[in-house]
Amino acid sequence: MWHFNLSSFKASRGFTLIELLVVMLILSISIGIVIPLTVQQVDKAKERGEREIIVSYIETLQNASYFLSLPLEVSFSGSEIKTSIEDEEKSLTSKYIFFEDMDIQLSPFGTNLDASIDASIGERRWKLVLNDEKATWVIAD
Repeated sequence: MWHFNLSSFKASRGFTLIELLVVMLILSISIGIVIPLTVQQVDKAKERGEREIIVSYIETLQNASYFLSLPLEVSFSGSEIKTSIEDEEKSLTSKYIFFEDMDIQLSPFGTNLDASIDASIGERRWKLVLNDEKATWVIAD
């Protein structure tokens, strides 16, 4: 036969509603702080990546002009960079970078003069500086 003794029965203690609410409050505040910071860093990384892609694209066009011994007309407008190589239109579209309208000419021996193209990335103003050898980004403000 089974004997049940209440004095030997140990009651298991659970969490109270207040304790659970405090833990949920702490978690929600932590998440509320961490997620916006993470999203902001992801956006900055995407902008940085796009700046590097554009530098690489411009340097590729400079090399193409040199190896083909042809001057290339490059047009910056809005979020696009356009050029024509041997009657074939080439373009690069940016998601985060917006250029002011400007046309430059790349000669087989580099740009015919040092050029600076104004652009906006997010809320900041930038300049894409082109010289004979390379393209670099500089903060304008």
